[in-house]
Amino acid sequence: MNSKIFRQYDGPWATKPYPTKGCRVSGAGCGLVACTHIAIEQDRYKNWTPETLRPYMLKYAVAGQGTTWDGITKTLQYLGHKVKYITEATPMKDAFAELNKGNRIGIILFYGGYSKRYKKWYRTPDGTVWTGNGHYMMFGDYKYENGKHWFCMKDSGGRKHDGWYSYESSMKGCVGQMWIAERVGAQTTSPKATTADGKLVVDGVGGVATVKAMQRFFGITQDGVISSQNKNLKRFYPAFKSVSYSDSPKGSATVKKMQTWLGISPDGILGKQSITALQKKLGVTADGIFGADSMKVWQKYLNEHDKAVYPKPVEKTIIDKEIDACKVQADWMKNYAYKWIQNPTINSSKKYGTCVTYAACVLQRIGVLKSGQFIWHNGKGKVDGANSKMSVSYPGGTIKGNKSKLKRGDILIVGDKSSVGAGGNSHIMIFNGTWDSSNNPYVWDNQSATRIKKGKSGLHTYGGGKKIIAIVRLK
Repeated sequence: MNSKIFRQYDGPWATKPYPTKGCRVSGAGCGLVACTHIAIEQDRYKNWTPETLRPYMLKYAVAGQGTTWDGITKTLQYLGHKVKYITEATPMKDAFAELNKGNRIGIILFYGGYSKRYKKWYRTPDGTVWTGNGHYMMFGDYKYENGKHWFCMKDSGGRKHDGWYSYESSMKGCVGQMWIAERVGAQTTSPKATTADGKLVVDGVGGVATVKAMQRFFGITQDGVISSQNKNLKRFYPAFKSVSYSDSPKGSATVKKMQTWLGISPDGILGKQSITALQKKLGVTADGIFGADSMKVWQKYLNEHDKAVYPKPVEKTIIDKEIDACKVQADWMKNYAYKWIQNPTINSSKKYGTCVTYAACVLQRIGVLKSGQFIWHNGKGKVDGANSKMSVSYPGGTIKGNKSKLKRGDILIVGDKSSVGAGGNSHIMIFNGTWDSSNNPYVWDNQSATRIKKGKSGLHTYGGGKKIIAIVRLK
């Protein structure tokens, strides 16, 4: 585990904007620093600081006044990690099962501590205070010892909770979300393998980024490794660094694609014949030794011919945008007063609203509804306000009875179909796609705003026994 610890309020990054001009790394950059702590575990990123990673995260990992949950996931994937995302709704035993596989590091989002805003304590069993409102922290090691699960933490904040803490004594009740990442082994590639626009740095070092660019160029899975090679032949390609070897080499799909492209027999094994053919294709001296000069020409070729941008953010679906908007709207409404609004808007919902207002403003945020529009049932079991961007169904029965039919992002209208007014016995909410052990769904609604005001997660369960009036699904 790298011994270096960054604080948000240290260094040249402390006063830099994150994520907006109104916020600074010193106050809102815990996600940035936690991801930097992850990055420096790899040899190729060991000299990075929060300022190195900040441009990427500003572009792909932020919203509002901080780092988003899926922004953490994207950043860890950008750094080359396979990521297991543990939600607040997931039992910790699943997290421990993943950690027990070994070679794992990650990030924990803590809730709780003392909230100055609400003058209330959210304590762990031993009273450890992690945060006042929410705080991302990296853990670099994990162990199970004396009946407890232990995490070795790196804190970016002023409480300086660095070192070993047990979940049972010091974390239980305050762990909100967790990202568990497989460690990426030591890489002998350049510290900065790509430029700001995602192109390869032409440095003559064929590391993970270069191999991924090759794999994109050939249209195959991008794992960044030329696999199952003959170590006795590596003298022919010293500039290729991200290569795995086997005593019984079977060849690599990457090499097979390259050999087919070069017009030679595709056995998947990189050797003198393949190297010479590649050098001829690139117009460099075909001496059968692929060194730094040959690699630079290959990297330039990939930059010119590989139209994919590295790293390319995954395009969000309308459902991803909807769930993101749920969190944003809940935080926006946290100080609202319960009152029916005939034509709800995002601005007015900050002061007044109901469950109908909440759902309407989520849909307004993603462009499904226009400002002032909403969807609701008409007191006769039908939905008013739906448009061509939605489909409406009336399955009947209870929520749990329709478990197999429900999808993440479904808007559920439930309760008494004759009850229409504010405070009545019907409700609208957005299904998060997960269930608890009693088949109660996890949802987002106006109660989410109330929970966030109290320092809790906006995601919560709702009774699965409620009758469904209608299901509204985004197309």
